[in-house]
Amino acid sequence: MSCLRGMASFVELWKRRTTVEVDGLELEVLSLPDLAAAKRTQREKQLEKDWLMTNRLVEAHHTAHQKEATSERQRFWLRESFQAEFLELRARDFPEAMQVVA
Repeated sequence: MSCLRGMASFVELWKRRTTVEVDGLELEVLSLPDLAAAKRTQREKQLEKDWLMTNRLVEAHHTAHQKEATSERQRFWLRESFQAEFLELRARDFPEAMQVVA
């Protein structure tokens, strides 16, 4: 696929990519924020099925990066999670970001 509807250009997506290692092989994949956006724009009919996985990915991202909670990450966590308890805790942690997202 050369273009994802509603997404940044390949060049921009490539700049934000994430490298993962699988069985000793390094793979370049979409960043988590771009993956969440792609799921939202590409599979609108599948969105409900994707909520569970998106929540897991967002929570894993938060766990991995909570010590480096930039304003961009805070907004991402608040924007992409569908889990009420997680959102409530993050809204308390990041009230300024919550106001921006709301």
